Amino acid sequence: TISTQSWAKLTATVDRTVLDSNETLQLTVRYDSQVLSSEPKFDALERDFKILSKNRSQQYSVGNGRTESYTDWKLTLAPKRIGQLLIPSIKFKKDISDAIEITVRKASPSNASGQPVYTETLIDKSAVYVQEQLLLTHRLYTSIQLTDLSIEELSIPGAIIQKASQNQFRKRIGSRDYIVVETKYALFPQTSGKLDIPATVISAYQVGNNSQNSFFRSRGNQLIRNTEAKTIDV
Repeated sequence: TISTQSWAKLTATVDRTVLDSNETLQLTVRYDSQVLSSEPKFDALERDFKILSKNRSQQYSVGNGRTESYTDWKLTLAPKRIGQLLIPSIKFKKDISDAIEITVRKASPSNASGQPVYTETLIDKSAVYVQEQLLLTHRLYTSIQLTDLSIEELSIPGAIIQKASQNQFRKRIGSRDYIVVETKYALFPQTSGKLDIPATVISAYQVGNNSQNSFFRSRGNQLIRNTEAKTIDV
């Protein structure tokens, strides 16, 4: 565990400072006292990270004449880009935590044959005219059972976006059967030049092993996959 601490009551801890772009990071912010309702402002994190989950826990114990009392906020973060990112100082009451530098590496392509979960990004043209339609297709392939699938909303400066369709089908690749979740977008560039289509985040949970015969599905490990970024000539 990598930690940054100052004299203040507020500390920030991360489970690692180097990760791949399709991996998540856990941030723990600890305040050395009991907090019943309020919480630090985490908005500044969203400049470089997507907040996937946030949980609060409290601890109060007395032993050997020593009292331990604190409140933890645990956040699961997904990086929005590669490079040097910053978990900024977090402020709470009169205290402030230290900032933490994070290095995000480009993930190796995950759509190699045999991967249980991977993405594919397709475009129907490599160059278009202004206001000409460009069809973008994102596909998520999974050979394992997933639940709570979430696809980040697509945002492209300089283009009008219309969601064309979303469907699901099965596909056998090699010796594996895949379920393919396909989302199609119609894009209409509004200016000439380079149109950058950013990578988007697709997240889901693997269905827990103990839920096979259960009415309620339990959530297992969270999986994060990024679509491929594309650049088009307009």
